[in-house]
Amino acid sequence: MSADVGTARLDGRVVLVTGARRGIGFACAEAFVAAGAGVACVDLPGSDLDAAVARLGPMASAHATDIADVDSAGPLVEDV
Repeated sequence: MSADVGTARLDGRVVLVTGARRGIGFACAEAFVAAGAGVACVDLPGSDLDAAVARLGPMASAHATDIADVDSAGPLVEDV
């Protein structure tokens, strides 16, 4: 039996999406919210991540983090 990805529900799950401010990252975040997941949206500090998260609604949270910095990535995962 295979799941239809187009109708899969992710209620109660949390997904971390990098590059979530725009483009493919934002589209992924939108799809995960639509599927019922809580979405931890990650993008670089100084980006307009808050505006993107506001468009996604209450299931999304903003995390301005440079994941290329190992010292920042660990606390991000702990926070989520």
